[in-house]
Amino acid sequence: MKRILFACLLIITTAGYSQTTYYWVGGTFSSGFTSNINWNTALNGSGTTRVAADPTDILIINGTNIGGTVPTTGTVTATITSTSLSQLKITGNATVFFLRPVGGGGTGTMTIGGNIGDDFT
Repeated sequence: MKRILFACLLIITTAGYSQTTYYWVGGTFSSGFTSNINWNTALNGSGTTRVAADPTDILIINGTNIGGTVPTTGTVTATITSTSLSQLKITGNATVFFLRPVGGGGTGTMTIGGNIGDDFT
């Protein structure tokens, strides 16, 4: 009986954990970091577009392709309004400019609340 209860608890615990990895496919033009269309589960843009920001998401900006289905390299310019995520990884010699929004005080907030390990690399 204890084994069955432990197995059920393990299944419930892992089912509630929905961490997803997304790659930047927003290109080089000034674009919204929090705009879900700029993130995809595949580096080449063939995966699933991010439906909603989730504080458990891992976001990767890979300099080898920042354009998704149209392979692009260059500088990413992204405006951050307010978002929460688990990890942010900038790889592949990516160059990134983070901008705050214009107007309304111009404040942008990125909350990185990852687990054990590096949250920003």
